[in-house]
Amino acid sequence: MFKDGPVKFFLTADMPITHVSSSVGVKATTLGNWFKKHR
Repeated sequence: MFKDGPVKFFLTADMPITHVSSSVGVKATTLGNWFKKHR
């Protein structure tokens, strides 16, 4: 699923969620929601 890649990237990257979200092309709030559901 598309959401898994960005969430795994966020978990392993030493970057703020805003930088990760912009690099994958989604809003930070969207990535944050995906992360909450992933946990």
